[in-house]
Amino acid sequence: MSATHLWQQLVKTALVGCDRQSPALPSTDGPLAELLGQLDPDEPERYVLGAAGALSFYRKAGFQPGRRALPAPEPCPADELPRCSLLARELLVRCVESSPELLPEWLALATARGQRVAEVLLPTLLNFGRTRGNLRAAIAPVLGARGRWLAAQNPHWHYAAFVADKLVDWRSRWQTGKQAERVQILRRLRATDSELARDLLTATWKTEKADARASLLETLAIGLDLADEAWLESALSDRSKQVRQVSAALLAKLRGSNYGERMRSRLDPLLQLDDRQIRVVLPDTLTPEMERDGVLAQAPRGIGQKTWWLVQMLGAVPPGYWNERWGMTPDAIARAVLPQWRDDVYAGWAAATTNQPDPAWAQALLFTVVRDWQTQGDRAVKPSWLQAIASVMPSEQQQAIALDLVADARGLDNPVVITLLGQCQFPWSRELSVAFVARLAGGLTGSRRQRNDRWWELQAAFVQAALYVSPDAIAAIDPHLNAIADAHPFWQRSCETVRERLKLRQQLHRAFAAAAAHD
Repeated sequence: MSATHLWQQLVKTALVGCDRQSPALPSTDGPLAELLGQLDPDEPERYVLGAAGALSFYRKAGFQPGRRALPAPEPCPADELPRCSLLARELLVRCVESSPELLPEWLALATARGQRVAEVLLPTLLNFGRTRGNLRAAIAPVLGARGRWLAAQNPHWHYAAFVADKLVDWRSRWQTGKQAERVQILRRLRATDSELARDLLTATWKTEKADARASLLETLAIGLDLADEAWLESALSDRSKQVRQVSAALLAKLRGSNYGERMRSRLDPLLQLDDRQIRVVLPDTLTPEMERDGVLAQAPRGIGQKTWWLVQMLGAVPPGYWNERWGMTPDAIARAVLPQWRDDVYAGWAAATTNQPDPAWAQALLFTVVRDWQTQGDRAVKPSWLQAIASVMPSEQQQAIALDLVADARGLDNPVVITLLGQCQFPWSRELSVAFVARLAGGLTGSRRQRNDRWWELQAAFVQAALYVSPDAIAAIDPHLNAIADAHPFWQRSCETVRERLKLRQQLHRAFAAAAAHD
């Protein structure tokens, strides 16, 4: 008699009740029979409970799992990269446990020095990368051979195994992988073998659900080129609105596409240069062809429907086209737009500048906002696209503009400056580091002004700046930090946070500099 059958009999007895049915279990043999034989059937309740306990433990401990011979994994190859120092290891633990905002800098320093994570911390770092997709590319170079080997043994860490796995059977993984893993496969292949990525996508496209098709299609943004155009054009007719929108958004980023040419032909009669002024005519109707190309009919609140159609089409045309058409610089073109059309036309050009990055256009549009603030002050409206176009410019260009604006006596009152500084998420020059903190200290202490609404934005920019100011500038800005902390109680806690970050960053740089000197 099996333990399962005995358990079923016992359950039936318990359900009926010992008063109505005396407990009697079928006979069995072995150690279980010996154990059950020690129970007294003349005490029914104790007998049932004792048998239940014995059977429960027997069923749990008596199960023999099946055995399957699995091939041993290939041995881990030897690591060529040197292990990071003990101090760097301790700082990595601190970054992961309490200061994750500084982990990108630790990873960047280790990569620059050609060092890898200590073996004992590989599981910690791989687990950290599971939920932080934005750090995976930075984690990969510091894993070393053992880290990549370890990642291949755990499905949750496969994102790291993909980085250097040149012998992977991608087609097999594609067939068996779930949606999230398929997205990772396509992202990996788009950077190394875009043709294979398209083949895999084509093979299962018709069987994918709409949300999966949209997620997979978004990966074409990596390494996007004209070889993707035919596929994206076909996706404009997909039955899913989400897929159609993703396709149109990608085509708007594709230089030299037929999609862009169609948008240009629609816009040419709508924007005309007349006597050094750009006049705008709105489209009459939304044609089926425009709708197929992703122009949405329904406008968001605050903008007219036909104006919305115009803005969307402007966002799909490379901004440099207007330079060629009118023979003017981006700044001159921006100034030439009639005032009543500037907000809407600028919004379209900002989208175009983001879709097909053009630093000259980004700077021209940014300075339209600067001029508005200079002439209108706090009445000027900060456009929603300001942050996006700031990210288009190279770091050197962003820093140069920020330095010029910060140098202005009212620089930190300008919301453009605060937005631009918030977008400068990369190592700052010593000049910008000192200028920003000194200007902030001077503005707070010079007038001893009362707390104002813009302080929240300034405080956020100040605390974030501690992640990027030059380590060479830390000694120079220290007196200014004292002045900021003393200016108003509002700033004391943020100064403590800034000092803590700067101290830890100094330790990071010294740890890797010492290791390099030792090498």
